[in-house]
Amino acid sequence: MPEVRDPVLSIGSSFAGSYEVLAPLGEGSFGRVYKGRQRSTGQAVAIKVLRLWHGDAARDVENQIARFRREMRLCAELSHPNIVRLIDSGESEDGTLYTIFEYVPGATLREVLATEGRLDWVLARHLMTQVLDALACAHARGVVHRDLKPENIMVTQTGAQRNALVLDFGLGGLAREVEDWSLPRLTATREILGTPAYAAPEQLRGEPVSTRSDLYAWGLILLECLTGELALRGQSVHEVIVKQLSPEPVPIPPSIRNGRLRRLLHRVTEKRVERRDVTIEALLQTRGRRPGQRAPQAPRKGSAGSSPSSSAISSAPRSSPLASTPRTSATWCAPTSGAPRR
Repeated sequence: MPEVRDPVLSIGSSFAGSYEVLAPLGEGSFGRVYKGRQRSTGQAVAIKVLRLWHGDAARDVENQIARFRREMRLCAELSHPNIVRLIDSGESEDGTLYTIFEYVPGATLREVLATEGRLDWVLARHLMTQVLDALACAHARGVVHRDLKPENIMVTQTGAQRNALVLDFGLGGLAREVEDWSLPRLTATREILGTPAYAAPEQLRGEPVSTRSDLYAWGLILLECLTGELALRGQSVHEVIVKQLSPEPVPIPPSIRNGRLRRLLHRVTEKRVERRDVTIEALLQTRGRRPGQRAPQAPRKGSAGSSPSSSAISSAPRSSPLASTPRTSATWCAPTSGAPRR
């Protein structure tokens, strides 16, 4: 049976010969995260180490290790300005598996929503377009995030405007459409992959996930950004799961009166995966930007300053979509071809 480890790093200690541990950042089911510093460059980093649960069976331990190793390989394939960058990965002398990511200053989208409530339309559109483009990069590599939620989106401002970066592809599965990867498809033995408040119905039923599963979560997060409230709420996890699995559509608040936006939200939050036929490419094309073109970026720390782009973001309606928008205003809209109407 593999040795069960629950590594806890000491603050101020040296790790893997190249990093200094500065402070704990958090922990999850499978990992602990620390803020650190790369000794050779002085760069701030995030150190993630594999946390194994005491008492797990040998197969469970092996599954956790395999998932962590897979995360290293997945992250190495993803290069995008709105995905947190992998710097290093490996195994320390005592056998601890680790990954080193760039440290992103700022707050999670969950913290931003808790502090500010619903977001201004222009900011919500800007941040969620960046998340969408990050997903496009991952999906092109056959990677499905599987746990997209406000806690896994960092909002940072190192330049003229706030920007979003997607965290934690550790639960990322492989899209079923991609067959040329040799990485194993792993299932969780301890938990449902994903967070019930944002998990697509097919995911909660244990069915194969796809890129449409990520778009479902993205739609729920966009709704939360626009209203300041969870799209599906309950008194317990069980109640939330029941609502997710119900055939009843995700409610779009009447305060969102923009017809195009309502149709977009209806399509990306369609409970039946076969009818959730909107694509990232279509979403980006409808707002005048081809897939692969980056959302406007503020320079990262240390980069030369630049003014915010006056392209697609500046063409967004200046009023909130919670009010009616003139038809001449540029806004997101769902593709009309084959769109199921309600």
